[in-house]
Amino acid sequence: MRALLITFLVLSNAVSAKEWYPVDIKLWTPAFNELLIRRDDTYIPLKHAARKWRICVSIPNLKDAAWKAISFGIISEVRRQGVAVQILDAGGYGNLDKQIAQINECIADNADGLIVSSVSFEGLDPTINNLVASGFPVIDLINGTKTHNLSARSAGSFWDNGFLTGQYLSALSKELDNPLKVAWLPGPQGPGWAKQLQEGFYQAISGANIEVVFQRNGDLDNRVQLGFINELLDKNINVDLIVTSEAVINSAVKTLRQRGVNDKIKLMTFYYGPDAHNHIKRGNVIAATSESMVAQARMSIDTIIRILENKPFYKHHGAEVFVVNKNNIDQIDPSLSLAPKGYRTIFSHDW
Repeated sequence: MRALLITFLVLSNAVSAKEWYPVDIKLWTPAFNELLIRRDDTYIPLKHAARKWRICVSIPNLKDAAWKAISFGIISEVRRQGVAVQILDAGGYGNLDKQIAQINECIADNADGLIVSSVSFEGLDPTINNLVASGFPVIDLINGTKTHNLSARSAGSFWDNGFLTGQYLSALSKELDNPLKVAWLPGPQGPGWAKQLQEGFYQAISGANIEVVFQRNGDLDNRVQLGFINELLDKNINVDLIVTSEAVINSAVKTLRQRGVNDKIKLMTFYYGPDAHNHIKRGNVIAATSESMVAQARMSIDTIIRILENKPFYKHHGAEVFVVNKNNIDQIDPSLSLAPKGYRTIFSHDW
């Protein structure tokens, strides 16, 4: 598959100035295998689409910086490649019926392909199966689906995020006499990514000097996650560190400071965004894991274009996941993970 990349290395000066690639990736071999059998490779996209394809992109919500970064990656790549897009916001993980209705409406509007981040691990499977059976291309982006009846999957595994989070904490716990007491807030139970996150985390801390003393599952929005943190504090549960979503980091830092426990209780997030970036630099957050969501979204656009144009494509690929902390934050490329400062979400381009 590396041969398909070489063709696109010679770019014009104008395009080269805006390059976001090559990107280090993992290739699932075979595609969709659940044993995480993967190999290292590099992703380089097409120079330009052959025609103005119409692509529907369905995402769960735009409540946090991760999905904002994904929407930026989508818009920036469709502009670069010269195709059209509609971004559909389902409004939250409880809105399966709304997501299905939005998808059907978009497809009926002369769409050529669908990229979807499902709000439910299984709930969207009948819709996906019917579309693919009819010859309509469908790509799973980031969240995962139970069905393997997909044209392609542009997604890593949140098992990596969970495992790297647990591994990072396990290393810290080795320096302690007493167990590291952790509050674990891994998000909702429904989507596949949350299950993978949990499995990776608990595998990494198995046998480590770590005790999970508090766990709650719920939507990643600020209200729900901050409610869990306040519950933890109200009950005076003895905890050294809270692992939660990036969406609540600003509020969590403020709440711990107001409660006078910010020196005692540390924070880590299992995905990387602008708030995590800023608070890692300030010392309020110890680390975050990043799966390069902007790059992942860009790759999904390139993949569906390749499918529509009958060009070679990777059936299942995911961006490399890594830990960001104070030691490497100035060396990483944040543009692969974060939307530019001040970016305002665009829902449609050239549709």
